Amino acid sequence: TYVWLPVSRTTLRWTTGATVRYENFERRNVAFQREVWNIGISSFLQWEYFINYNWRLTLNAGVVSNLTYADSGNARNLRPFFNVQSNYAIF
Repeated sequence: TYVWLPVSRTTLRWTTGATVRYENFERRNVAFQREVWNIGISSFLQWEYFINYNWRLTLNAGVVSNLTYADSGNARNLRPFFNVQSNYAIF
């Protein structure tokens, strides 16, 4: 995660991550003998702008990918996203 503060009202945050999981099912039954690799990769950028003391605008954009490699077959997916959010706090 990297955080930049270019001006007093703006925060930019870039977060990137990866996960790897390996599963190996070894039993005496032939139906349970398989190997599975799951690989997840994500990256997103968040921009926060403080309009005033109570009001904040947030934009999120990024991509999440998941790869599965197994003896029975492979699966890949890629999910981009974009989100706009506005928060107003009443004290």
